[in-house]
Parts: sequence; structure tokens; C-alpha cells
Amino acid sequence: MAFNFPLFFIFSCSLTCGVVFLGVLVGFGYMLAEYGFKPTTISVLLLATLPYSFKFAISPFVKNIIFKSNGNITKKQAFICQFIIIVGMSLFGIYTRDSSPILMFINMLIVVLAGSVHDLLGDYIRLVNFKDKTLGIATSVGTVGFRIGMLISGAGILYLASFFGWKYAFAIASLSILISTFSTIFLSQYEMPKESTNSLKQYLSFCINLFKKHNIILIILLTLSFKFADSTINGLKTVFLHSNGIGKIDFANISQVTGVLITLIVGTVSGAVTYKYDIKKCMKAAFILQIIPAMCFLHIAVFGNNSFLLTATLINISTFFLGFSSVIYRVYISEISEADINTYTILLSIGSMFRSLSVCLGGIIVDEFSWTALYIICILANIPGLVVCYFWRWNRV
Repeated sequence: MAFNFPLFFIFSCSLTCGVVFLGVLVGFGYMLAEYGFKPTTISVLLLATLPYSFKFAISPFVKNIIFKSNGNITKKQAFICQFIIIVGMSLFGIYTRDSSPILMFINMLIVVLAGSVHDLLGDYIRLVNFKDKTLGIATSVGTVGFRIGMLISGAGILYLASFFGWKYAFAIASLSILISTFSTIFLSQYEMPKESTNSLKQYLSFCINLFKKHNIILIILLTLSFKFADSTINGLKTVFLHSNGIGKIDFANISQVTGVLITLIVGTVSGAVTYKYDIKKCMKAAFILQIIPAMCFLHIAVFGNNSFLLTATLINISTFFLGFSSVIYRVYISEISEADINTYTILLSIGSMFRSLSVCLGGIIVDEFSWTALYIICILANIPGLVVCYFWRWNRV
């Protein structure tokens, strides 16, 4: 059986995305917490992840580059992104307690922007090469890559930082991006897009027609409800665990011991579920299941880290259900996008914008109230989306 290079490229793009995303949220976030930065300050700095939220503004340019090169994603474009990410992430480790937050923000912004373009390349390959039932499988492969990237930049960076310091931790972890470099070497020409958006006027017209076609108000409500718990739990997890006395090695152990197994289980189970069941029904389950991680973290917030085994179990349970629900959400967005990269990135970016804003809001809630208040709000935030799932006439989408 021939090796599936499109799947390999999807896997590597998602791995790179995971390395960048969690390298910022976990590795860099933990480093800032260790340096004594407040949750509000950290959450504001994490607004540098907004380029992921505005991929819809980048996708027309990426799509036009693909179109003008006869449908072939240029290797040069991918290589440039990979180079920027490797250099930029290596620079994360040189910052100290006295470093300028502005310089940190700019560096993070550049790295995330390069990661966003790179992620779009993987989305393009996934949308034009996989249809119907196989779309869920391709999404699951991407999820496995993303989770492995998260392990590299999460547990991996924390392990390395404990033994060698933050400078070498980020430098070594950034070299995992070479996997994407290797996959890019074997990148071939694929199906050319049916059309290209060549002007801002055309793109704005496209957006207006998209919002007319879809019930955008309900999509926004559904997405806002879904993303709040997912974003605040993942975005502020390291800050929360640090405040509860979980050290770098302990947190790395929690992720490393069962993290790979959970990653494989999430990819396998989510792929099978989205293949067998209607995605609209799966979305209902996603909201219910997403309450479980919020309850796990609420337990830690209320009772503290009195048992490492219990805390580790609660964190890994959260990892599974957040990952499972996330795959369902992405498959749902993929299906209603009808294999168009612009539609996909616009709808997905709605959720990404709420992610960044939710993390910022979450940091403020913690400083003004408490971690307990945040996780109670995370539980309640799922209710509006669940109501939409049950009473919305889905055939309008």
C-alpha cells in the first residue's frame, strides 16, 4: 500500500501548529508564571495568538498563491514559515523577568502568524483531497499530529527546562518543526481551486453572501458557547496548575505518561464516531461532554492539589474530553464549508477569535474573583450552545 503523502503533510502541519500553539500557551505561559507575571498580564500577552483567529483574512492570499502556481502549494512558502517558526521559538528562551513585554508580544505575534499560514496549507490539502466520510478521518489524523505537537511543546519543553533551562528547552523543541520540512520535500501538486478571490471587493462580497447563506447569528452563539470553556481551560491551565503547586516535572509527567495514549485514543474514537454518526448529533454530545473538564478543574480549584494521583487523573480526563469535543467541532465546520478554504477559515476564525478573547477574559475573572468562579462560568457557558443544538433547525446551515 502506497504511503499517503497528503495525510503525512496534514499530520506534520498540525504537529507544527501544536508545537507553536502550546509552545506559547504552556511553555511560554509557564515560564511567565514562574517569573511572577500575573494571570491578567499573561492572558493579555496571549492575545498575540490572534493571527490564528484571523486566518480568514490570510486565506485569500494563500489561496491565490496556490491558484497562480497551478494548484501547487509552493514549497518555498512552507519552508519560509518553518524557518520563521524555528528561529522565533528559539528566541522565547532568551527572555528574563526584566525583558520588555512588548518585545515578547511582537516575537509571539510573528511566530503565530507564520504558524497560521503554515496551518492553512494543511487545511487546503485536507479540504481538497478528502470528502464526506474520509474528511473525519483526515481531521482525526490532524488532531493526532496536533496533540503530539502539544506534547512536544508542553511536556517536552517543561522537561527540558527543568534540566537545561528555558533557553535550551525552546531551542531543542523548535527543531521538531523539521518534521514539517521533511514532509514538504515530498509535497506534490494536487487539485487546483475552482476559483480565486482576487480583490478585497470580491472577498467582502463573498463574506456577505456567506453570512446570508448560513444563519451566522446562531453559529456565533453556538461557537461562543462552545469555545469559552475549551479556551479558558486550555489557555490558563499551566498558570492554574502552577498556582496549585504543580511543578514543571510533575506537569510534564502528567502529560508524558498518559498523554500519548490519550492522543491516540482521541484520534481513533473521534474518527470512528464522526464516521458513524451524524455530525449534527455529535455536536449535541460535544457540549454535554465539555462540561466534564470544567468540573474536573473546579474540583481542583475547590479542594486543591491534595492528591497528585487524583489531580493527574482529572487533568487527563479533561484532555480527552476537550480533544474529543474539539474534533467534533472542526469536522462540523469542515462539512458545512463544502471544501472551500475561505468558507472554512471564516467560520473557524469566529471560534478562534472567541478563544483569544475568552482567555483574556478568563485571566481577568481569576484576578478579580477566583479560579472557582471561572470554572463555574465554564460549566454554565455550555448551556446556550446546547439549547441551540436542540432547538435550531439545522437544515438551514
